[in-house]
Amino acid sequence: MTPVQAASQVFAAWHTQWPLLVGVDGGGKPLVPYSIDNTTKSDSVRSARVLFSEHLSEQMTLGKIARFENTGIIEVRLTGPLNEGRAPLDVLAGYVRQIFERKRLGARVRDGGVITRAVSVAPLRRDQDSTRQWLLTCTTPFTYYEMRPQG
Repeated sequence: MTPVQAASQVFAAWHTQWPLLVGVDGGGKPLVPYSIDNTTKSDSVRSARVLFSEHLSEQMTLGKIARFENTGIIEVRLTGPLNEGRAPLDVLAGYVRQIFERKRLGARVRDGGVITRAVSVAPLRRDQDSTRQWLLTCTTPFTYYEMRPQG
């Protein structure tokens, strides 16, 4: 699995499951809109932003084609209005857990897919981009394996 394939599997899981969990409007758009990676942040009262970040690539085997273990985090930033408190964002954090916690995304026979661990939820804080919103960040560590030919 390549880095592009790994990110693609993570985003596919999100695209498929998030609308089912939060519900959709008459036009088929999620009731809690979202953005992927570095796309524009939503101006909605409540929103989610999904980021895929690789942190480490470690060579596991030698030879003409080596196996690498790649690790990183999936970060989901949930925003909501100050006057509603934490409860609505906690519900959304629960949905993030349903999508990403302890999963094997896009597994194929040879590579095993993107393997995720437990979701951690950071303390609630004010959003730096908007002083009228709360920000709740959910992080999920992941691992996937990649076979690379010797350069």
